[in-house]
Amino acid sequence: MNGNAPIGTLRIGLIGSGFIANFHLQALLNVRHVSVTGIYSPTAAHREAMAAKANALELGPCRPFPSLEAMLLSGEVDALWIGVPNFARLDTMREIHRLVKAGWAKLVGVACEKPLGRTLAEAREMLRLAEDAKLFHGYLENQVFSSAVQRGKDIVWRRAVPVCGRPYLARAAEEHSGPHMPWFWQGRRQGGGVLSDMTCHSVEVGRYLLTKPGAPRTDLILVSASATVGNLKWTRPEYVERLKRMMGPDVDYAARPAEDFARGALTFRDADGHQVMVEATNSWAYVGAGLRILIELLGPEYSMEFSSLSTGLKVFLSRDVTGGQGEDLVEKQNAEQGLMPVVENEPRHLRLYRRGPAHGRSVPPPLAADGNLPRRRRGGRDADGALSLGRNRAGRAIPVARAGKLRAAGGAGVVFIPLIPAQAESKASPAFAGTSRSTRRQPLASPSPSSFTAFSFRMSGRTSGLMSSWSKSASQRSGRITGQSEPNSILCFRSVLA
Repeated sequence: MNGNAPIGTLRIGLIGSGFIANFHLQALLNVRHVSVTGIYSPTAAHREAMAAKANALELGPCRPFPSLEAMLLSGEVDALWIGVPNFARLDTMREIHRLVKAGWAKLVGVACEKPLGRTLAEAREMLRLAEDAKLFHGYLENQVFSSAVQRGKDIVWRRAVPVCGRPYLARAAEEHSGPHMPWFWQGRRQGGGVLSDMTCHSVEVGRYLLTKPGAPRTDLILVSASATVGNLKWTRPEYVERLKRMMGPDVDYAARPAEDFARGALTFRDADGHQVMVEATNSWAYVGAGLRILIELLGPEYSMEFSSLSTGLKVFLSRDVTGGQGEDLVEKQNAEQGLMPVVENEPRHLRLYRRGPAHGRSVPPPLAADGNLPRRRRGGRDADGALSLGRNRAGRAIPVARAGKLRAAGGAGVVFIPLIPAQAESKASPAFAGTSRSTRRQPLASPSPSSFTAFSFRMSGRTSGLMSSWSKSASQRSGRITGQSEPNSILCFRSVLA
């Protein structure tokens, strides 16, 4: 840690102000004890707009910097998120390494968007530089930490594996209709095509699901790996011309194509000596409602599956509903009409309710202009440094340490905990509330009988993107999942933040 003592709030500096930086700002709204204090981008207008957005979201105070060196020497950032295009990542890391090794910049760590480099040699040099600078480091994965993956793995390994044995096959696919920027289509600048763009997600989520909870990465030993790539769509003459119109004449897939389809197979040996496999499929040639992620986990007497487009919320828009193109329903959205799935935007706050004089009526506190609680009332630490979930109407912190004292308190109010977006690239610990009528409200903890007496997850409907099933051979353990846990059944889950 470069000799740094533990810090109360991690101050993040974003390097880059494009597509992915916007996702990071949205994701960090759901992470406690972080702030975004600096933005560097070579384009002044872009960095100024991104800093303004961070401040508008109350993630700051954040200011734009005219150079990477200026941001690192300011003393205003503790860690860096590298989100520049692939071809600029190694030079960026070299500059970070230079300033840290010279003793001019004091950093805790650095995280980088995938891939680390355009080639294996670049990736290894990125790692060497981070280690030589003695920085904590990692790449910014998201699928492993999504609530569906976390909850699905927990259920399978806790309920099915002890009875029937470890899972043996994980399948993962991520597909959409193509990248958003011209450089992304250019193999020399991006590092290839869809194989280097997306396969890392599918391989890693498959490996994670097959690994015993809490075990190191050596729990699985790689035996072999193979891959197949192809050009299925974007080298066809009509799509070559379409791509030039969309991305400019430098993107010429008749002369310089990159693969738009990739499939990989990895064979591992688990701790019991058994063969297990990960199958990964990725495509820039999928045309559906938008980005589609499919995940399956198979074992001797059970299975789990997830689809990002199997959402509980769908909207139908007739041909009379016209308008411009957007991305407000699902990432990489391809249509604005018909029956469309909607990936819901989960609330970014703890929404506090106090029961009014009439039983069953809830009185919300004042909200900010964007409909969310003011950031000062979100989770953090109280005056004594204790971790808290938020503040009650009297302004007192609601400490996490009081979790578990609620059930005897009895019915004065409810605190609703927000869901973590699937795109969020920050680890969360998911919990589960069943979707049956009898389990829509599960009390968890009590901060103060005089102000609030219940934490609960409120859920409705029975549709879920995450499903698991097991046969009669997998005998059930105690515990409610969906209000009924009968053998030989398909069970639907919703994943929420603990």
